[in-house]
Amino acid sequence: MKTDIITIRPLLISEIYMVAKYIPRFYEEFGEHPMGAAYRYDQAMFIRTWTAWLRQSNYILLGAFDGDEWIGGLGGMISAHPYTPDTLMGYEHYWYVVPNRRKEGAGKELMDAFKKWLCERGAK
Repeated sequence: MKTDIITIRPLLISEIYMVAKYIPRFYEEFGEHPMGAAYRYDQAMFIRTWTAWLRQSNYILLGAFDGDEWIGGLGGMISAHPYTPDTLMGYEHYWYVVPNRRKEGAGKELMDAFKKWLCERGAK
């Protein structure tokens, strides 16, 4: 049921599946992966990778919810810039909102929450 309230919160490791099932849809909607035919999505590997990453303090996986319904997500990390180690940078790995909920602000709210998380950790 659609409401006017979108909630953004970090996902738990047990909730990674909410994101994992949408990765193939992302490429169906937005075009071929940059690796072309060499890219083969492995959902189990995605879940294992994000499980390991979320055990580290420099990764986050955010979910956008309308009530209990997952409507989008953003995953990213904070790390030292590769050439200027005193500068922390944010890197977005994944950003997706389900098609029927786009242009309602969830994507912007996800990015705003990610930017806030980065700033709280010292990113510029």
